[in-house]
Amino acid sequence: MRAPWYVFTYATSIRANGLGQADHLLTPHPLYGELGRNEADRRTAYREWFDRELDAKTVDDIRLALDQGQPLRDSRFLDSIEKATGQRREARPRGRPKKPAVVVPEAREQEPLWLD
Repeated sequence: MRAPWYVFTYATSIRANGLGQADHLLTPHPLYGELGRNEADRRTAYREWFDRELDAKTVDDIRLALDQGQPLRDSRFLDSIEKATGQRREARPRGRPKKPAVVVPEAREQEPLWLD
């Protein structure tokens, strides 16, 4: 799935870093300066960073995290959130847990009961 870079222009820093629109709320990241020799090269490289195709698993993971209101990171990050908040952050299946199956012992052969 490919989302064109301009999809992100309304909600992210791409207006400043990718299009050159000034935003007094943003502080340039030190790595931004390493994207190119001049401002035009840096803007182009920043826009190209958003023009990557995501594989199906990544898209599914993002959708699941959004649907469940869960952060999208590795288990170490989720553990740190759980410790900080005291709330479980791991995605769980929906609905009630299934009841365990009842194991019935095998019936033994019994003598037939005769009524006299």
